[in-house]
Amino acid sequence: MDIGIQNMEQISDRPLEDNLKDIAWLRKQYPTKVTAVSIMGYCDEDWAYLAQAAEGAGAHLLELNFSCPQMARRDAGHHVGQQLDLIQRYTAAAKRAVKIPVVAKLTPNITDMIPAALAAQEGGADAVSAINTVKSISHVDLDALQPLPTIQGHSAVSGFSGKGMRPIGLRFVSELARDKRLRIPISGMGGIYTWRDAAEYMAVGASNLQVTTSVMQHGNRVVEDMIDGLQRYMHRNQWTSLHEMVGRANRVIVEPAQLDTTTEVVSVIDPNVCIGCGICEVACRDGAAHAIAMQMTPPPPKAAAAIFTGWRPPRPTTCVCVSRSEPAQFDTTTEMVSVIDPNVCIGCGICEVACRDGAAHAIAMQMTPPPPKATGCRAKKVATVDRQACVGCKLCQFVCPVGAISFEVRPRIDRPRFSK
Repeated sequence: MDIGIQNMEQISDRPLEDNLKDIAWLRKQYPTKVTAVSIMGYCDEDWAYLAQAAEGAGAHLLELNFSCPQMARRDAGHHVGQQLDLIQRYTAAAKRAVKIPVVAKLTPNITDMIPAALAAQEGGADAVSAINTVKSISHVDLDALQPLPTIQGHSAVSGFSGKGMRPIGLRFVSELARDKRLRIPISGMGGIYTWRDAAEYMAVGASNLQVTTSVMQHGNRVVEDMIDGLQRYMHRNQWTSLHEMVGRANRVIVEPAQLDTTTEVVSVIDPNVCIGCGICEVACRDGAAHAIAMQMTPPPPKAAAAIFTGWRPPRPTTCVCVSRSEPAQFDTTTEMVSVIDPNVCIGCGICEVACRDGAAHAIAMQMTPPPPKATGCRAKKVATVDRQACVGCKLCQFVCPVGAISFEVRPRIDRPRFSK
């Protein structure tokens, strides 16, 4: 899915002994890494036993799962996370049984998470983590009229994770961090895919982060990218520690009623950047105030020969703010055509798929010889453009991961819009 993944994961069918062996193996194979173990019980004795067993196998810290959205029992999963007495009681049971830190994982399937966090703190938790997956129905099969996924003809409300969870997670983490009564650290999670996502969580109060769904989709390398991006961000801000940014964004958060209502903002359109697509005109006309219209503007000098190399020459049609909308006028004497730099193209084929499925079948993959004097280099596959078929939609440029595609202006030619 584009914004997340829905799962119906329940209790592991593996015996506890196998999991304990895995914990011991991880400690041996990765002695410099922190081994965190998630546990979930049904009573005080379960929590104490599992906590001691995990600590004995080598766990550095425990995460108490008070938030699994799939549990049916009233004394397990998110049902515990909605009962303050059980949060405090089970946290205390696990904490008494071990010497290692204990983290309470809280459920987002609740209106206010602060009481739950305070209950965990009162029970002795060393930190809290948020958020776990959100109870949801992500899709419905309209042919069978059944929610997805289905298991032997039946479905269930279950956990949703991924990019779509980040706004929810940021809200909960920020609320926890801004409550002065909560004195323990916060581990943030939910929709973290890039270093920017990670930085946002830290900016609203998380001093530790967890990543799962993005690793499932893209592998462990996403974490390496996050570390690299955060290091560069720290260098740019001249910070020596990530703790310097933890919670900084919370300083300006107030209640909606406290926002300044004595001023307003108006749209300002930059004609040097506007490409004349008309999307803002439609959005304003149908959803707001009819304040944007399309007008003709002269092209800049030598724009006809310009190629997109770091700047964007404006198209003849641009948007302006007016008091009412007027009919759009377009210059039909010129058009855009894609230009692919073979020295930058990595041959991933994404642009070919985008053009084939969403535009004009104007891009194909071809083998090219290695560049001159490229000792040891082999021929590689790169994307090439059928200039007669290209419609200048820029979809290929949007999906290119390495910035290998630009556009140039040319006189419009008479040819079928789609050649295949």
